[in-house]
Amino acid sequence: MGVEQRSGRAVEGVPTMTMDETAATVRPATAATHAAEIQARWAWVEPTVWNLRMLTALENGVKGGKWFSLIDKVHAMPNLRAACTRVKANAGAAGVDRQTSEMFERHVETKLPKLSQELRNGNYRPQPVRRQWIPKPGKGGEKRPLGIPTVRDRVAQAAVRNVLEPICEKDFAAHSYGFRPRRGGKDALRRVSELLEQGYTWVVAADLKSYFDTIPQSRMLERVRQKVSDGRVLGLLQAYLQQPIMDELTQWTPESGTPQGAGLSPLLSNIYLDPLDHQMAEAGYEMVRYADDFVSPRPASVSPLAGEPLTGEPYAGDPPVRFGGRGDRATGSPYPYPTRSPHGLLGAPSRLRAGRVWVARDFSPGRGSAVADASNAGFDHRHPARRTSPAGLLPRGV
Repeated sequence: MGVEQRSGRAVEGVPTMTMDETAATVRPATAATHAAEIQARWAWVEPTVWNLRMLTALENGVKGGKWFSLIDKVHAMPNLRAACTRVKANAGAAGVDRQTSEMFERHVETKLPKLSQELRNGNYRPQPVRRQWIPKPGKGGEKRPLGIPTVRDRVAQAAVRNVLEPICEKDFAAHSYGFRPRRGGKDALRRVSELLEQGYTWVVAADLKSYFDTIPQSRMLERVRQKVSDGRVLGLLQAYLQQPIMDELTQWTPESGTPQGAGLSPLLSNIYLDPLDHQMAEAGYEMVRYADDFVSPRPASVSPLAGEPLTGEPYAGDPPVRFGGRGDRATGSPYPYPTRSPHGLLGAPSRLRAGRVWVARDFSPGRGSAVADASNAGFDHRHPARRTSPAGLLPRGV
Protein backbone atom coordinates (compact mmCIF):
# COMPACT_ATOMS: atom_id res chain seq x y z
CA MET A 1 0.00 0.00 0.00
CA GLY A 2 1.47 3.33 -0.97
CA VAL A 3 1.03 6.78 0.40
CA GLU A 4 -0.68 9.51 -1.68
CA GLN A 5 0.17 13.18 -1.34
CA ARG A 6 -2.88 15.42 -0.84
CA SER A 7 -2.47 19.16 -0.35
CA GLY A 8 1.15 18.67 0.65
CA ARG A 9 0.58 15.79 3.06
CA ALA A 10 0.57 12.03 2.77
CA VAL A 11 -2.64 10.06 3.19
CA GLU A 12 -2.15 6.52 4.42
CA GLY A 13 -4.13 3.67 2.94
CA VAL A 14 -4.60 5.33 -0.46
CA PRO A 15 -2.64 3.86 -3.37
CA THR A 16 -0.15 6.24 -4.97
CA MET A 17 -0.69 6.79 -8.71
CA THR A 18 2.13 7.71 -11.03
CA MET A 19 1.76 10.51 -13.62
CA ASP A 20 1.36 7.96 -16.41
CA GLU A 21 -1.35 6.11 -14.51
CA THR A 22 -3.21 9.36 -13.80
CA ALA A 23 -3.10 10.38 -17.48
CA ALA A 24 -4.33 6.97 -18.55
CA THR A 25 -7.27 7.33 -16.16
CA VAL A 26 -8.22 10.84 -17.30
CA ARG A 27 -7.68 10.35 -21.05
CA PRO A 28 -10.69 8.06 -21.74
CA ALA A 29 -13.05 10.45 -19.98
CA THR A 30 -11.63 13.41 -21.92
CA ALA A 31 -11.93 11.53 -25.22
CA ALA A 32 -15.51 10.56 -24.44
CA THR A 33 -16.40 14.17 -23.63
CA HIS A 34 -14.79 15.38 -26.85
CA ALA A 35 -16.66 12.76 -28.87
CA ALA A 36 -19.95 13.77 -27.26
CA GLU A 37 -19.28 17.42 -28.09
CA ILE A 38 -18.61 16.59 -31.74
CA GLN A 39 -21.77 14.52 -32.02
CA ALA A 40 -23.80 17.30 -30.37
CA ARG A 41 -22.52 19.87 -32.86
CA TRP A 42 -23.49 17.63 -35.77
CA ALA A 43 -26.65 16.09 -34.34
CA TRP A 44 -28.61 16.97 -37.50
CA VAL A 45 -26.50 14.87 -39.89
CA GLU A 46 -27.53 11.44 -41.17
CA PRO A 47 -25.94 9.03 -38.64
CA THR A 48 -25.83 6.10 -41.07
CA VAL A 49 -23.35 8.16 -43.12
CA TRP A 50 -21.62 10.39 -40.60
CA ASN A 51 -20.33 8.25 -37.77
CA LEU A 52 -17.90 9.57 -35.15
CA ARG A 53 -14.83 8.75 -37.25
CA MET A 54 -16.24 10.69 -40.22
CA LEU A 55 -17.28 13.63 -38.05
CA THR A 56 -13.83 13.79 -36.46
CA ALA A 57 -12.24 13.89 -39.92
CA LEU A 58 -14.73 16.60 -40.90
CA GLU A 59 -13.75 18.81 -37.96
CA ASN A 60 -10.01 18.15 -38.18
CA GLY A 61 -9.90 18.47 -41.96
CA VAL A 62 -9.00 15.82 -44.54
CA LYS A 63 -5.72 15.61 -46.39
CA GLY A 64 -5.55 18.18 -49.16
CA GLY A 65 -8.91 19.59 -48.10
CA LYS A 66 -10.79 17.28 -50.49
CA TRP A 67 -12.95 14.24 -49.86
CA PHE A 68 -12.42 11.04 -51.85
CA SER A 69 -14.40 7.79 -52.08
CA LEU A 70 -17.85 9.07 -51.18
CA ILE A 71 -19.94 7.12 -53.69
CA ASP A 72 -19.99 4.03 -51.47
CA LYS A 73 -21.72 6.11 -48.80
CA VAL A 74 -24.26 7.39 -51.32
CA HIS A 75 -25.42 3.96 -52.50
CA ALA A 76 -25.26 2.28 -49.06
CA MET A 77 -28.65 0.80 -48.23
CA PRO A 78 -28.96 2.46 -44.77
CA ASN A 79 -28.44 5.85 -46.40
CA LEU A 80 -30.98 5.12 -49.14
CA ARG A 81 -33.54 4.01 -46.54
CA ALA A 82 -33.00 7.23 -44.60
CA ALA A 83 -33.31 9.22 -47.84
CA CYS A 84 -36.53 7.40 -48.69
CA THR A 85 -37.97 8.25 -45.27
CA ARG A 86 -37.06 11.89 -45.81
CA VAL A 87 -38.72 12.00 -49.24
CA LYS A 88 -41.85 10.34 -47.92
CA ALA A 89 -42.07 12.87 -45.07
CA ASN A 90 -42.00 15.74 -47.59
CA ALA A 91 -45.04 14.24 -49.38
CA GLY A 92 -44.24 15.84 -52.73
CA ALA A 93 -46.14 15.47 -55.98
CA ALA A 94 -45.50 12.77 -58.56
CA GLY A 95 -42.94 13.27 -61.34
CA VAL A 96 -43.13 12.44 -65.03
CA ASP A 97 -43.70 8.74 -64.23
CA ARG A 98 -46.84 9.70 -62.22
CA GLN A 99 -45.60 7.62 -59.29
CA THR A 100 -46.30 9.04 -55.83
CA SER A 101 -44.18 8.43 -52.74
CA GLU A 102 -46.88 6.10 -51.41
CA MET A 103 -46.68 4.01 -54.58
CA PHE A 104 -42.88 3.91 -54.33
CA GLU A 105 -43.12 2.88 -50.68
CA ARG A 106 -45.28 -0.15 -51.52
CA HIS A 107 -42.42 -1.61 -53.58
CA VAL A 108 -39.52 -0.14 -51.62
CA GLU A 109 -37.93 -3.53 -50.82
CA THR A 110 -37.30 -4.13 -54.51
CA LYS A 111 -36.82 -0.54 -55.70
CA LEU A 112 -34.14 0.51 -53.19
CA PRO A 113 -31.79 -2.44 -53.85
CA LYS A 114 -32.15 -1.81 -57.59
CA LEU A 115 -31.38 1.89 -57.12
CA SER A 116 -28.39 1.02 -54.94
CA GLN A 117 -27.04 -1.34 -57.60
CA GLU A 118 -27.48 1.26 -60.35
CA LEU A 119 -25.63 3.87 -58.29
CA ARG A 120 -22.87 1.39 -57.44
CA ASN A 121 -22.43 0.18 -61.02
CA GLY A 122 -22.55 3.66 -62.52
CA ASN A 123 -25.54 3.03 -64.81
CA TYR A 124 -28.03 5.18 -62.89
CA ARG A 125 -29.68 7.81 -65.09
CA PRO A 126 -32.13 10.39 -63.70
CA GLN A 127 -35.45 10.84 -65.50
CA PRO A 128 -36.76 14.19 -66.82
CA VAL A 129 -38.03 16.77 -64.34
CA ARG A 130 -41.69 17.73 -64.58
CA ARG A 131 -42.17 21.50 -64.65
CA GLN A 132 -45.12 23.00 -62.84
CA TRP A 133 -45.94 26.69 -62.59
CA ILE A 134 -47.03 28.01 -59.20
CA PRO A 135 -48.13 31.54 -58.17
CA LYS A 136 -45.61 33.97 -56.67
CA PRO A 137 -46.96 35.24 -53.34
CA GLY A 138 -47.80 38.93 -53.53
CA LYS A 139 -46.73 39.25 -57.18
CA GLY A 140 -50.13 39.95 -58.72
CA GLY A 141 -50.61 36.83 -60.80
CA GLU A 142 -46.94 36.19 -61.65
CA LYS A 143 -45.82 32.56 -61.59
CA ARG A 144 -42.52 30.81 -61.05
CA PRO A 145 -41.40 27.41 -62.33
CA LEU A 146 -41.11 24.47 -59.97
CA GLY A 147 -39.18 21.35 -60.95
CA ILE A 148 -40.56 18.02 -59.74
CA PRO A 149 -38.22 15.02 -60.13
CA THR A 150 -39.54 11.47 -59.87
CA VAL A 151 -39.66 9.90 -56.41
CA ARG A 152 -36.81 7.57 -57.37
CA ASP A 153 -34.63 10.54 -58.32
CA ARG A 154 -35.63 12.45 -55.19
CA VAL A 155 -34.46 9.50 -53.08
CA ALA A 156 -31.13 9.41 -54.91
CA GLN A 157 -30.70 13.18 -54.52
CA ALA A 158 -31.50 12.98 -50.82
CA ALA A 159 -28.86 10.28 -50.44
CA VAL A 160 -26.29 12.51 -52.17
CA ARG A 161 -27.31 15.45 -50.00
CA ASN A 162 -26.90 13.35 -46.83
CA VAL A 163 -23.26 12.85 -47.84
CA LEU A 164 -22.37 16.31 -49.20
CA GLU A 165 -24.25 18.71 -46.94
CA PRO A 166 -22.02 18.43 -43.83
CA ILE A 167 -18.89 18.87 -45.97
CA CYS A 168 -20.22 22.14 -47.36
CA GLU A 169 -21.99 23.26 -44.20
CA LYS A 170 -18.73 23.27 -42.27
CA ASP A 171 -17.45 26.31 -44.19
CA PHE A 172 -20.67 28.19 -44.96
CA ALA A 173 -20.77 31.79 -43.70
CA ALA A 174 -22.61 32.58 -40.48
CA HIS A 175 -24.79 35.24 -42.13
CA SER A 176 -26.39 32.77 -44.58
CA TYR A 177 -29.72 31.47 -43.28
CA GLY A 178 -31.65 29.92 -46.15
CA PHE A 179 -32.06 26.14 -46.59
CA ARG A 180 -29.60 25.32 -43.82
CA PRO A 181 -29.91 23.01 -40.81
CA ARG A 182 -31.13 24.64 -37.61
CA ARG A 183 -31.57 28.01 -39.35
CA GLY A 184 -34.51 29.79 -40.92
CA GLY A 185 -36.16 33.01 -41.95
CA LYS A 186 -36.96 34.07 -38.39
CA ASP A 187 -33.28 33.79 -37.47
CA ALA A 188 -32.38 36.02 -40.42
CA LEU A 189 -34.95 38.65 -39.45
CA ARG A 190 -33.73 38.58 -35.84
CA ARG A 191 -30.22 39.34 -37.09
CA VAL A 192 -31.48 42.25 -39.20
CA SER A 193 -33.35 43.57 -36.16
CA GLU A 194 -30.18 43.29 -34.06
CA LEU A 195 -28.22 45.30 -36.61
CA LEU A 196 -30.91 47.98 -36.74
CA GLU A 197 -30.76 48.31 -32.96
CA GLN A 198 -26.96 48.70 -33.24
CA GLY A 199 -27.41 51.70 -35.52
CA TYR A 200 -27.32 50.02 -38.94
CA THR A 201 -30.44 51.89 -39.97
CA TRP A 202 -29.94 51.93 -43.76
CA VAL A 203 -30.44 48.69 -45.59
CA VAL A 204 -29.79 47.63 -49.18
CA ALA A 205 -32.38 44.93 -49.91
CA ALA A 206 -31.60 42.80 -52.96
CA ASP A 207 -33.08 39.87 -54.81
CA LEU A 208 -31.30 37.73 -57.38
CA LYS A 209 -33.47 37.64 -60.47
CA SER A 210 -34.38 34.10 -61.63
CA TYR A 211 -31.49 32.84 -59.53
CA PHE A 212 -32.18 29.11 -59.63
CA ASP A 213 -32.66 29.19 -63.41
CA THR A 214 -29.52 31.21 -64.18
CA ILE A 215 -26.75 29.73 -61.99
CA PRO A 216 -23.77 28.90 -64.25
CA GLN A 217 -23.50 25.12 -63.98
CA SER A 218 -19.78 24.86 -64.70
CA ARG A 219 -18.90 27.40 -62.04
CA MET A 220 -21.16 25.72 -59.52
CA LEU A 221 -19.55 22.33 -60.16
CA GLU A 222 -16.13 23.94 -59.79
CA ARG A 223 -17.19 25.04 -56.30
CA VAL A 224 -17.99 21.42 -55.43
CA ARG A 225 -14.68 20.21 -56.89
CA GLN A 226 -12.88 22.41 -54.41
CA LYS A 227 -14.11 20.08 -51.66
CA VAL A 228 -14.95 16.77 -53.37
CA SER A 229 -12.72 14.70 -55.65
CA ASP A 230 -14.93 11.65 -56.09
CA GLY A 231 -15.58 11.59 -59.86
CA ARG A 232 -18.64 9.36 -59.48
CA VAL A 233 -20.34 11.83 -57.13
CA LEU A 234 -19.40 14.76 -59.37
CA GLY A 235 -20.84 12.81 -62.31
CA LEU A 236 -24.13 12.43 -60.44
CA LEU A 237 -24.29 16.18 -59.86
CA GLN A 238 -23.58 16.80 -63.53
CA ALA A 239 -26.37 14.39 -64.49
CA TYR A 240 -28.83 16.17 -62.18
CA LEU A 241 -27.97 19.58 -63.63
CA GLN A 242 -28.53 18.26 -67.14
CA GLN A 243 -31.81 16.49 -66.44
CA PRO A 244 -34.28 17.25 -69.24
CA ILE A 245 -37.18 19.53 -68.30
CA MET A 246 -40.66 18.47 -69.38
CA ASP A 247 -43.30 21.19 -69.52
CA GLU A 248 -46.50 19.48 -70.68
CA LEU A 249 -45.54 18.18 -74.15
CA THR A 250 -42.34 20.19 -74.49
CA GLN A 251 -38.97 18.81 -73.39
CA TRP A 252 -35.52 20.41 -73.38
CA THR A 253 -32.18 20.23 -71.57
CA PRO A 254 -31.28 23.34 -69.56
CA GLU A 255 -27.89 24.97 -70.13
CA SER A 256 -27.88 26.83 -66.82
CA GLY A 257 -29.45 26.69 -63.39
CA THR A 258 -30.77 23.94 -61.18
CA PRO A 259 -34.49 23.04 -60.92
CA GLN A 260 -36.17 24.89 -58.07
CA GLY A 261 -37.92 22.15 -56.16
CA ALA A 262 -35.29 19.44 -56.59
CA GLY A 263 -33.77 18.10 -53.37
CA LEU A 264 -30.20 19.14 -54.18
CA SER A 265 -31.01 22.61 -55.51
CA PRO A 266 -31.01 24.47 -52.16
CA LEU A 267 -27.59 23.06 -51.25
CA LEU A 268 -26.15 23.80 -54.71
CA SER A 269 -27.51 27.35 -54.62
CA ASN A 270 -25.79 28.01 -51.30
CA ILE A 271 -22.55 26.49 -52.59
CA TYR A 272 -22.50 28.93 -55.48
CA LEU A 273 -23.19 32.04 -53.39
CA ASP A 274 -20.86 31.11 -50.52
CA PRO A 275 -17.88 33.06 -51.98
CA LEU A 276 -20.06 36.18 -52.11
CA ASP A 277 -20.90 35.71 -48.42
CA HIS A 278 -17.22 35.56 -47.52
CA GLN A 279 -16.27 38.47 -49.79
CA MET A 280 -18.78 40.68 -48.00
CA ALA A 281 -17.48 39.63 -44.58
CA GLU A 282 -13.83 40.09 -45.55
CA ALA A 283 -14.60 43.58 -46.87
CA GLY A 284 -16.15 44.48 -43.52
CA TYR A 285 -19.77 44.71 -44.68
CA GLU A 286 -22.68 43.32 -42.76
CA MET A 287 -24.97 41.08 -44.78
CA VAL A 288 -27.87 38.77 -44.03
CA ARG A 289 -28.73 36.34 -46.81
CA TYR A 290 -31.66 33.96 -47.15
CA ALA A 291 -31.23 31.95 -50.38
CA ASP A 292 -31.46 34.43 -53.26
CA ASP A 293 -32.58 37.37 -51.06
CA PHE A 294 -30.09 39.37 -49.07
CA VAL A 295 -29.81 42.66 -47.22
CA SER A 296 -26.73 44.70 -46.40
CA PRO A 297 -27.32 47.01 -43.42
CA ARG A 298 -25.10 50.08 -43.06
CA PRO A 299 -24.76 52.70 -40.32
CA ALA A 300 -26.86 55.85 -40.72
CA SER A 301 -23.68 57.91 -41.13
CA VAL A 302 -22.98 56.28 -44.52
CA SER A 303 -26.52 56.16 -45.87
CA PRO A 304 -27.05 56.11 -49.66
CA LEU A 305 -28.77 58.84 -51.63
CA ALA A 306 -31.81 58.49 -53.83
CA GLY A 307 -32.06 58.32 -57.59
CA GLU A 308 -28.70 56.91 -58.66
CA PRO A 309 -28.73 54.78 -61.83
CA LEU A 310 -28.08 51.07 -61.38
CA THR A 311 -25.52 50.62 -64.13
CA GLY A 312 -21.90 49.54 -64.15
CA GLU A 313 -18.83 48.24 -65.91
CA PRO A 314 -18.44 44.53 -66.67
CA TYR A 315 -17.32 42.52 -63.69
CA ALA A 316 -15.51 39.23 -64.15
CA GLY A 317 -15.41 38.37 -60.48
CA ASP A 318 -16.28 35.04 -58.96
CA PRO A 319 -19.18 34.50 -58.60
CA PRO A 320 -20.27 37.01 -61.24
CA VAL A 321 -23.43 38.82 -60.18
CA ARG A 322 -25.47 41.28 -62.21
CA PHE A 323 -27.26 44.12 -60.47
CA GLY A 324 -29.98 46.11 -62.22
CA GLY A 325 -30.18 44.24 -65.52
CA ARG A 326 -32.26 46.95 -67.24
CA GLY A 327 -30.27 49.89 -65.90
CA ASP A 328 -33.16 50.83 -63.60
CA ARG A 329 -32.94 53.52 -60.99
CA ALA A 330 -33.38 52.71 -57.32
CA THR A 331 -37.10 52.41 -56.70
CA GLY A 332 -38.34 55.60 -55.07
CA SER A 333 -37.00 56.82 -51.76
CA PRO A 334 -35.80 54.70 -48.87
CA TYR A 335 -38.72 53.24 -46.93
CA PRO A 336 -38.78 54.50 -43.31
CA TYR A 337 -39.75 51.89 -40.74
CA PRO A 338 -42.10 50.98 -39.07
CA THR A 339 -43.90 51.59 -42.38
CA ARG A 340 -44.26 48.30 -44.24
CA SER A 341 -42.04 48.05 -47.32
CA PRO A 342 -44.02 46.75 -50.33
CA HIS A 343 -41.14 44.44 -51.17
CA GLY A 344 -40.38 43.18 -47.69
CA LEU A 345 -37.06 41.93 -46.39
CA LEU A 346 -35.71 38.45 -47.12
CA GLY A 347 -38.99 37.41 -48.67
CA ALA A 348 -41.03 38.38 -45.60
CA PRO A 349 -43.17 41.51 -44.99
CA SER A 350 -40.98 44.01 -43.16
CA ARG A 351 -42.18 45.40 -39.82
CA LEU A 352 -38.92 46.46 -38.18
CA ARG A 353 -38.82 49.14 -35.53
CA ALA A 354 -36.33 51.55 -37.04
CA GLY A 355 -34.27 52.15 -40.14
CA ARG A 356 -34.63 52.68 -43.88
CA VAL A 357 -34.30 50.29 -46.77
CA TRP A 358 -33.14 50.53 -50.36
CA VAL A 359 -34.80 48.01 -52.62
CA ALA A 360 -32.54 47.05 -55.53
CA ARG A 361 -34.29 44.79 -58.04
CA ASP A 362 -33.34 42.58 -60.96
CA PHE A 363 -30.09 41.06 -59.80
CA SER A 364 -28.94 38.07 -61.85
CA PRO A 365 -26.04 35.65 -61.37
CA GLY A 366 -23.55 34.90 -64.11
CA ARG A 367 -24.31 37.82 -66.43
CA GLY A 368 -21.01 39.67 -66.07
CA SER A 369 -21.65 43.20 -64.77
CA ALA A 370 -21.94 44.98 -61.47
CA VAL A 371 -23.75 48.05 -60.23
CA ALA A 372 -22.64 51.67 -60.49
CA ASP A 373 -19.58 52.41 -58.37
CA ALA A 374 -19.24 48.82 -57.16
CA SER A 375 -16.89 47.89 -60.01
CA ASN A 376 -14.58 50.88 -59.53
CA ALA A 377 -14.62 53.16 -56.49
CA GLY A 378 -17.13 51.51 -54.19
CA PHE A 379 -18.27 53.47 -51.14
CA ASP A 380 -15.50 55.80 -50.04
CA HIS A 381 -15.52 56.56 -46.32
CA ARG A 382 -13.03 59.39 -46.94
CA HIS A 383 -15.60 61.22 -49.06
CA PRO A 384 -18.95 60.78 -47.26
CA ALA A 385 -20.59 63.46 -49.42
CA ARG A 386 -19.95 61.54 -52.65
CA ARG A 387 -23.18 60.63 -54.38
CA THR A 388 -23.39 56.88 -54.62
CA SER A 389 -25.97 54.28 -55.56
CA PRO A 390 -27.00 51.52 -53.16
CA ALA A 391 -24.37 49.44 -54.93
CA GLY A 392 -21.76 51.69 -53.38
CA LEU A 393 -22.48 49.93 -50.11
CA LEU A 394 -21.24 46.64 -51.54
CA PRO A 395 -17.60 45.52 -51.78
CA ARG A 396 -15.61 46.52 -54.81
CA GLY A 397 -16.30 44.21 -57.72
CA VAL A 398 -19.33 42.53 -56.13
